[in-house]
Amino acid sequence: MLIALLASPAQAWETLTNTSGSEIRWVVMPIEFGINPHNDAGLDEAGVEAAIRRASSVWGDVPGSEIGFQVGETEVAETAHDGQAAVYFQSAWEHDPDLLALTSNWSTPEGQIVSFDVAVNTADHTWSLSGEEGHADLQNTMAHEFGHVLGLAHELEEAEATMWSSSPSGELKKRDLHVLDELGAAYLYPPIEREEPYGCATAPVAGFWLLALMAIRRRSDPEDGGFACRS
Repeated sequence: MLIALLASPAQAWETLTNTSGSEIRWVVMPIEFGINPHNDAGLDEAGVEAAIRRASSVWGDVPGSEIGFQVGETEVAETAHDGQAAVYFQSAWEHDPDLLALTSNWSTPEGQIVSFDVAVNTADHTWSLSGEEGHADLQNTMAHEFGHVLGLAHELEEAEATMWSSSPSGELKKRDLHVLDELGAAYLYPPIEREEPYGCATAPVAGFWLLALMAIRRRSDPEDGGFACRS
């Protein structure tokens, strides 16, 4: 059974909660995912991998938190709850053409995120690795998306935040986190007090999977000329 996750106000930042009322977050670190750099947007594949790695790494640099990503390669090219977290490009886009990207999170009812996919729309938008005017910057967009991957929703008050819901084309400043982004990440992922291990055991968590979709779309408002994120 798939249930949509809902955004819920929290402190000075916004987090995602599921229909059971649990805030969603990762329990196991590092978060493992693969990059499929193949694209028809004319982007250099090595540059794609570097941009996505940098976008994830800014969240790992948040003071007072323990966030980490382990990045590999994948051939995944479609959204599915298959246990393989992935970032990939889609040229056969079946969603709203205004959308720039779509992130799917899967979690348990208790809020433990177990997997994610991020699809980037190359059918309806042009992309850049350098903030080219009139193009969507991949690293800028992916920094925002990794915030959703971690369980953060859209920032509603501070337009300078990476998790703000809109940005002009060619923008680069949201590659770097705002203090509110950092506070939200530190809230979800505080430092862990470690003890000497005496052994460990794991057991499957019973329940149904929950699906979250966070989408980025280009806003058609000519006065804005940017893109908006829609949950």
